[in-house]
Amino acid sequence: MPKISPNTITSLNQDWSYDEQSGLPFSGAAVQTFIKSKLRQSASAAWFNPSNYILYFFNSTEDRDAFVNDQSLTNLIVSSTPLTLSSDMFRIALTNNNGTSTIQTATNQTNVNISIDFDVQTKTVTDSTWRSTGSGSIVHVYADPGAVGAYTEVQGVGGLITAGTTFTLNVREYLISGANRIRISFISEDDDSVTASIVYTITMAEIYIEEFNNTWYNAIVEGDNSNYKLGGFRIVGALSKTLHLEIYQGNSMVLSFEKLIGQASYVDTPYNYTASEGLDLSSLETGVYICKAYLSSGSLTSLSLSYNFMYVAEEDKMSTQLVCVNNVADKVYNYSNNALCDYAIYNAGFSIGTPHILSSSDQERPRPQR
Repeated sequence: MPKISPNTITSLNQDWSYDEQSGLPFSGAAVQTFIKSKLRQSASAAWFNPSNYILYFFNSTEDRDAFVNDQSLTNLIVSSTPLTLSSDMFRIALTNNNGTSTIQTATNQTNVNISIDFDVQTKTVTDSTWRSTGSGSIVHVYADPGAVGAYTEVQGVGGLITAGTTFTLNVREYLISGANRIRISFISEDDDSVTASIVYTITMAEIYIEEFNNTWYNAIVEGDNSNYKLGGFRIVGALSKTLHLEIYQGNSMVLSFEKLIGQASYVDTPYNYTASEGLDLSSLETGVYICKAYLSSGSLTSLSLSYNFMYVAEEDKMSTQLVCVNNVADKVYNYSNNALCDYAIYNAGFSIGTPHILSSSDQERPRPQR
């Protein structure tokens, strides 16, 4: 009966003085063979266990994957080493208050605002939650007009901002028509290695609407197609766009219409929204209303315009009297040389009326009807 085990050693975790399978000690040859086999081996795969911060090495990716799935297979480990990590970690958490980093805007927009909240945070490697340090950040702003990959730092903006402060900036002056990029970088005031950035992609396109030949001074009379229209607009923009018309009585919207304009522009010939395109004001009562108009193209919205207009129901067209006012002056320095407003009347179906405007001297100054 042999005094030593005939079996081979397969794992570093085995007791080399005793073979559990045979009940005998391993031979010296078995020990020598196992040691030499391990010396000839080189690890070709590794895995870091974040729960115990130990780095494991394996002969193959297959052994690594098998161990990751079943960590009782310790015989697959070639070697391991514990890692000592810094006890504190830091980061800057950013909140983009714009909701998106992709922005579209019109060339006639004067404000393209971005807004970012920040918080310098820390935690230890064993913590599950981050906590605020109360530190400030140094903000740098970089512009890449045309999105050509050449960022230039914008001087005179940014700098040190305190914790709890929202960083806001109107970037309109740094943009050109077409694609642009704006990068906002935050650096912790305590450690310049702790940074965070947001890059905004901003497309500026020409899209606008303005009054061109608006006949607001003629009342819209139900049943009379001669002036049954809203518009007289100049519409510009090569983008596919939609015209929005909203009808208000005071602050309450009472009707709304949409018309797909597409890529067409109306520069020299005004655009009018008529009955043939869907205009129906028959639900309105006789009165003076506000028309608000604007364009949209995807997330891009133009500046809006608004004006007052008169609507006369068919049953009232020979009895009602209306006065409509537009183009009211913001400031008037000389009443004799400056217009206070433009106005028009509807006088029970007649085209002649004599409305008056009262000046500060309590003298009535008649103004010709437009």
